[in-house]
Amino acid sequence: MNAALNRPALNTTILVSVIFHLAVLYYLAMTWNIIPPRIVDWSPPAVRIVLPQPPPPIVKPDDKPPIVAPHHVIRVIDTPVPPVPLPPQHVDQDQPRGPLTLDHTIPEQPTSFVKPLYPSIALAGEREGHVRLSITILPDGSVTDVQVVSAQPPGLFERSAIDAVKRWRYAPSDTTRTRVYVDIDYQLTG
Repeated sequence: MNAALNRPALNTTILVSVIFHLAVLYYLAMTWNIIPPRIVDWSPPAVRIVLPQPPPPIVKPDDKPPIVAPHHVIRVIDTPVPPVPLPPQHVDQDQPRGPLTLDHTIPEQPTSFVKPLYPSIALAGEREGHVRLSITILPDGSVTDVQVVSAQPPGLFERSAIDAVKRWRYAPSDTTRTRVYVDIDYQLTG
């Protein structure tokens, strides 16, 4: 009869003992890094920022309109450009042979232009930057051998610039142009 009266007290004692032992085991596991600490990610939710278009420039009747590269691509369409066959060339002893090495920027604009995407990390941090690339333009106008010459700030805009410039196309020519520099500025407007 005595055991029947103390049954609730016995159940409570067992429950308290189990909870105590679990707490001690959890403390030891956390102390010895058996259970990794819980990491809370407090990164802000992604926000899409749409920058407004700048107003068009005012053109005076006596001024020539400035040549402006496209600065907003609504939809990128990747159109494969087949290589242009070159006519047979006769060898001229007065002209240099091999690829044409420029080591400077060229004034011509690409005929097929893909605007580099602004990296989301840079956009979230409101960072601006500049990337200078060295490229090779093949006789058919395609771009190859894209390399980073310099980037400010480093490690932020390079991948975006390389991915875009690899899809550019220039007017066909009769030579391979190597070490052509391309400058890309990343600027926040608005």
